[in-house]
Amino acid sequence: MQEGFVFPGELDTPRHIPQLPAVIRMENNPYAAPTVYPVATEIEPAAETIRRAHIKHEVSVKGLGTLYFIGFVVLLISIILMIFALVVEGGDASEWAMAAVFMVIAFLYFWIARGLRALKNPARIAAIVFAAIGLLGFPLGTLISIYILYLLLSRKGSMVFSPEYKLIIEQTPHVRYKTSVVVWIVLGIIILAVVGLFIFVLSTT
Repeated sequence: MQEGFVFPGELDTPRHIPQLPAVIRMENNPYAAPTVYPVATEIEPAAETIRRAHIKHEVSVKGLGTLYFIGFVVLLISIILMIFALVVEGGDASEWAMAAVFMVIAFLYFWIARGLRALKNPARIAAIVFAAIGLLGFPLGTLISIYILYLLLSRKGSMVFSPEYKLIIEQTPHVRYKTSVVVWIVLGIIILAVVGLFIFVLSTT
């Protein structure tokens, strides 16, 4: 071997190749371009772990928002029927005032529904107020309202409404959770009971 001349095979030895980062691997061919492998960040696995730990609670809160929308529809139909009856029978001022109050509550339900679906804190606060009032409807209304308060005030509830969790949702769009039919039935009973409770309370005042 002549001095100063290096055979290609000798380039594979450590004395001719400096230590490379872990993300770069050299092929057997010394003249081939290095292959760069993507390095997984620590943020994504952590975000996915948090999302999976809270996804069931998140879906329950959003399901509550959907059922608030159902409550809005039920109230709106009731208001339309009430107004029709008042027009036909000639209702007095107090009955028209009651219809107006129902209308305000209906649109509050609609606003809460959208807010809970989007995990917005103002809607969460309004839903907490409604649930606190629902505690007066002993025993069914009390039990239902306790569950709603748990969803909104628990540690997981606070987490899913936090700005940090919104970033986690953006980082983990692939994480999904399928709500069972039983959960929808239970939440449907909850929201319809709350609507019925408010109608009963306002009708007796």
